[in-house]
Amino acid sequence: LTPGAAFGEPVAMEPPTEILVPDMTPVSPRHRERRGTEIRIGSRWGLADALTHTTFWLAQASCSVVQAMASAYLFHRVDLFREHKLGDGGAFAAQVLLGVGIVVGSAACLAVERKERALLSALLLTATALLLSPAPPADDATSPPTSLSRVYAVASLLGLGAGLTDVYSSSMWSYFYGATDVERIRTVSLAITFATSGTIVYILGRSYAATGQYAGAFHGCAYAALALAAVDALLL
Repeated sequence: LTPGAAFGEPVAMEPPTEILVPDMTPVSPRHRERRGTEIRIGSRWGLADALTHTTFWLAQASCSVVQAMASAYLFHRVDLFREHKLGDGGAFAAQVLLGVGIVVGSAACLAVERKERALLSALLLTATALLLSPAPPADDATSPPTSLSRVYAVASLLGLGAGLTDVYSSSMWSYFYGATDVERIRTVSLAITFATSGTIVYILGRSYAATGQYAGAFHGCAYAALALAAVDALLL
């Protein structure tokens, strides 16, 4: 019985309507609105579909670069702090600021509805941090250590970028592709991220062994992050 029918009141019955949902094609809402397309409920993307679409690889590459640079910073922190002549207090403070940045970035990402903007922001934060990374002072007793404010700025910005992608990487695949096959997509994404982190750690280690400093490799990674940010802004 419909409401009111039990009391003998006439009830106007509306004809059944077909429910439509926004197109689940993995593109941004801006592109969905511009295209104005709709599909029936039940259309979802699986792992094979995601892996053959450029959106997956753009988002994955961008997320992996940000995560890899934060991991490499932590992995090489002993040599990195030593080359900048940081004392125990300065080195500890830099690591604390990195952690605080991750927490703040994770919280900030929750307030960003458009996931593409969070990823773009993370890339720009990481690129800025890497470009701020200074060349080490001369290896002699008279050269002063690197400015602590600059070291702290690098650590804080890397942490903010990593925090944004920590939350983003756990939600972006359902945002793009729906929930049907999201666990398998996320598993493949994590494997790629771990492989990228290991590769970047190795490249930075080889660069340090060859040049005696990290600044050159950091700046190269910064340019890669800026290039990815430009592509994301145009295509994601």
